[in-house]
Amino acid sequence: MSFYFSAKVWNEQTDAPNTSKRAKPSSQLSIENARVIVVKNARYRSATISGTFLLGDKVELPLASEGWHIVEVYCCWFGLRLKTRGLHFKVNMSDAEVIENYTGSIVSNIND
Repeated sequence: MSFYFSAKVWNEQTDAPNTSKRAKPSSQLSIENARVIVVKNARYRSATISGTFLLGDKVELPLASEGWHIVEVYCCWFGLRLKTRGLHFKVNMSDAEVIENYTGSIVSNIND
């Protein structure tokens, strides 16, 4: 999580696009004993994204098992973070899996 909160904050003066249909996972990071969500075809700012992402601290489990839901993840958008929270992915929960105490690689940045 420190990778996310140490990234530069996204604001109007930064060069990151507001939306991008071509954005995809571009960087990974190794983590240990963390709560993650594995998503397929999640949506964020016009992008369709798949991968393993670190769940936000305020996400309460268990998550719904079906339907589209908003899930907070810690992942940068074009190398930048939001000021007060993680990114809000729209996730089809029937295509997602939450893993507790995960050790492995997560997506840490989304970029073109």
